[in-house]
Amino acid sequence: MATLQEVVDPETPTMNLSQLSDKQRLALVAKRIEMQPDFQIAMLGAGLIDKKRALQEVKSGTPIGRNLAEIEERLLNHVIETAKKKRQ
Repeated sequence: MATLQEVVDPETPTMNLSQLSDKQRLALVAKRIEMQPDFQIAMLGAGLIDKKRALQEVKSGTPIGRNLAEIEERLLNHVIETAKKKRQ
């Protein structure tokens, strides 16, 4: 795990999200969900997903868990790119 500051610092060696294995990516998403005090998301076809269910889905690698991981990956890429632009 790395902080945002570490990820955007060119002097700190970190891995890109695309370099992570599926297992590592799902572990990262699970950790980020665990850290949120009030995680909740609504998904078409799945309904309202609370923190407990989200963690189960992600850790089990279900289609819903993989969708949550993709959403998180897009969010992280956006946050990283925004931070890199601000750093310049």
